[in-house]
Amino acid sequence: MAPAIALCIMKQNNARMDLSFFKQLFPHALSGIPEELIKRIQYIPPDHHLLFIANAAHETAMFTKMEESLNYSAARLLKVFPNRIKTLEDAQRIYASGRVAIADAIYGGRLGNKRGTNDGYNYIGRGLLQLTGRENYRAYAQSYAPDNQRIRTAIIKSPQILTLDPVYSVGSAIWYWNTRVVPKLIIAMQKAGAAGIRSAAAVIAARKAVAGGVQGLNEVTTIYAQLQEARAAGWIS
Repeated sequence: MAPAIALCIMKQNNARMDLSFFKQLFPHALSGIPEELIKRIQYIPPDHHLLFIANAAHETAMFTKMEESLNYSAARLLKVFPNRIKTLEDAQRIYASGRVAIADAIYGGRLGNKRGTNDGYNYIGRGLLQLTGRENYRAYAQSYAPDNQRIRTAIIKSPQILTLDPVYSVGSAIWYWNTRVVPKLIIAMQKAGAAGIRSAAAVIAARKAVAGGVQGLNEVTTIYAQLQEARAAGWIS
């Protein structure tokens, strides 16, 4: 459930989205995440900050989980991934086989994941925006450390670093937003006219770029509206 930001935070005149304020908004955020996010968020367009935070809050259960849970029932697998899992019988079989089988069914053979390997499981969603797939991990590693083979190799060989280290949890999301989400947002904002980043079209475009669909849209929309209300009230700049 989205936090009732507009109801639970006392008014702060001319407050910025600084560390203490972020921790008031998301009091259960994992250690190190707020600090790294406040430091790194400057690297995405300023008018995108609130929409980024809304999406990240949804993806991470209010900044409390940095790794995809794969906690699907058989029925949920069939509903969420109809292009990958065709029948309830298949879904039940995959569910009974455990997390590795679920990840392989969902992600195997796409997003750069190699068939006949555990890539689907090794490169599940991690970080603030749940970076997923070997190809995205590879591209992020190349962008983050173009001149450091050791770091690039560490990201590929130990992808759990995106779960365990806030530098990578946040950094991977900043990279993904700038490279995968911003181009989609530019198009949506141009079509939306004066509403721009605040338009429903922009929120939907961001959601699709982050999640591959509109799942989670209601919660993201609610959090985004609450953050905008806080800004309009002068609680954050």
